[in-house]
Amino acid sequence: MESTNKYNRVVLNEIQELNEVEVKKPPLSEEEIEIIKRWGGLEGESMFLGSGTMGSAYLFGDKVCKITSDDAEAMAAAKIAGMSHPNVYKIRKVGQRQRQFTEMPNQRYVIIYDLVGDPDAKLSYPPKEAQDIIQSLHNTAESIKYNWTNNFPALLEKAAQTAQNEPSIFDIQIKGGNYLPRLEELVRLSGMNSSEGKAFMLAWMFVNGYYGDCMDNAENVLRCLDDKRYDYVDQVCKGLTFLSQNGIMFKDLKTTNVLSLDDGTLVIIDIGKSVVRGGSAIFDQIK
Repeated sequence: MESTNKYNRVVLNEIQELNEVEVKKPPLSEEEIEIIKRWGGLEGESMFLGSGTMGSAYLFGDKVCKITSDDAEAMAAAKIAGMSHPNVYKIRKVGQRQRQFTEMPNQRYVIIYDLVGDPDAKLSYPPKEAQDIIQSLHNTAESIKYNWTNNFPALLEKAAQTAQNEPSIFDIQIKGGNYLPRLEELVRLSGMNSSEGKAFMLAWMFVNGYYGDCMDNAENVLRCLDDKRYDYVDQVCKGLTFLSQNGIMFKDLKTTNVLSLDDGTLVIIDIGKSVVRGGSAIFDQIK
């Protein structure tokens, strides 16, 4: 009887539903698979997780084995191997394949990392509102996303308190419905420093824009600050900042590169096409 099991997978950056036949082992020799398993501490049979333009990933128990041709991804992964951050996947090992194996010769690197979320659950992908935030962060050129504040929720609290205590903000005249002058005054009176102000303004722009009734009065400010999308901005930017602080400028942020855990935590799971400052030697030969 033919199996009807279906698996949600990212294939060439698009989410597809595959059957058991399509979720197959890596196209490597049995000999090399065993060598990689010993080197990477992998156990069990493999299962296809997904593929992009430069590599593919396979699940072994609670670990993922990615085979890639992306030099930048391998260098970036090596820089954060062994480190932990709640919004970035945890890299375990990075190595180079042995040259005598001829399958997929251009995909020279192997990256081992911890599994994030449930690979078979559509809910592991970010909700629509989070996807919109991720796309907005990808599109913006604002560098503050790589230099994020450590305590963004405190900025929201400052803004809420200031809106309630400084009614003069709402006396500022606005033109064409653009309330940016009032928002800038809110930031100033809240006592935010330059980087905090930039972070707050960027998040506000993504969540509310600069038009509408959010800055009509204190009550509306509080309503517009009470939005879970701020948390999405905060989490992704914290992940980007962690990478930046370790010499990795991640430029390929997209919805298929981020997963959502059951508790709402967003985790960046792919740092391919990064700009890596200072380089990083991929010296671990897999044997």
